[in-house]
Amino acid sequence: MDIKTENLTILFVDIAGFTATTSRQSRAENAHLLQTFDGTLLPLIKRFKGIVVKSIGDALLITFRSPTDAMLCAMALQDAMHEYNLNAPEDKRIHIRVAANLGEVRVTKKDIFGEPVNVASRIEGIAPADEIYLSEAVFMAMNKAEVPAQEVGYKELKGIPQTTRIYSIPRFATPRLIPERIAESGEQGSELLFPYGGMHHRMPQSSSPRPGVSLPGGIPQYVKYILAVILIVIIGVVLYRAMINGTNDTRVISPQDSAVETNKSGGSEKPRAASSGTTGKTEHGKWNVASAKSAYKAARISKSEYKRIVQELKERYGNKIRDLKQGYRAGNFSKDVYENEVRKAKREYAGT
Repeated sequence: MDIKTENLTILFVDIAGFTATTSRQSRAENAHLLQTFDGTLLPLIKRFKGIVVKSIGDALLITFRSPTDAMLCAMALQDAMHEYNLNAPEDKRIHIRVAANLGEVRVTKKDIFGEPVNVASRIEGIAPADEIYLSEAVFMAMNKAEVPAQEVGYKELKGIPQTTRIYSIPRFATPRLIPERIAESGEQGSELLFPYGGMHHRMPQSSSPRPGVSLPGGIPQYVKYILAVILIVIIGVVLYRAMINGTNDTRVISPQDSAVETNKSGGSEKPRAASSGTTGKTEHGKWNVASAKSAYKAARISKSEYKRIVQELKERYGNKIRDLKQGYRAGNFSKDVYENEVRKAKREYAGT
């Protein structure tokens, strides 16, 4: 048998409480759960250059050449599953845990072996649901400017003679290099909805050529800039003509405006009967994502107004989360208070 050794980052991902969950499911329901698990996670693993070595029941064994890519992928996996759970019934939600270790392993065509694999498996056994645990080896090797981490402590792992120093990636702690990228992409505030900053919506970082340098097999960068400017001008002309022709309703409608209609015969205003759906207000009478989406689908607001409202919500609640985070780090309140306020802000933002 052809066996070689490589220094790799090993990732274990499994479903927390899988045995208890499957004991309450039919075979069809169990198959659907695993299909959702694989369909949500496998594309992200490929995007972050991970290799799925094998599937062990509800667990995936994955390897990465870069420890930083491995941890960014772990964050993306948790965020993707978090997004799925936001829209799934409570009894259909899937909570995963991720564990990582790094070291020299024996590699065959279809499997890997060695002490680093055993340690990663044991770390998976102590990782809580929705969390990411990593060994000191991964922590020392990864790029700490991109991946935030905090020490959990020394743990005794079953079958491992020495204690192992464990770290975790904290939830709702935006990576230090993420804010600038969020600002550039217009997604400021996404850390409010996703525990790891919406990493599943971002592509892994890569080095970019200088302006004017041709990309391998592609178009020179300056040509792309020119094409982008032309496209923006064309879009501007189309929007201007649509506005002149009155095809776009650019009137700004607030939740209060949408609840009032004009009595044309008398020239006065009277309340409109409330619909059976979402009221469109938070407890402070402001928009939330659900009410804005409902108003847009009902054609009470235009698409541009809907986008503006959502962007303002992201900025407002993004600032609120950052203020809470600063207050927590300054010791103004406890971790429990901080987490409760974050959850409250998320619910207000989403309208749930």
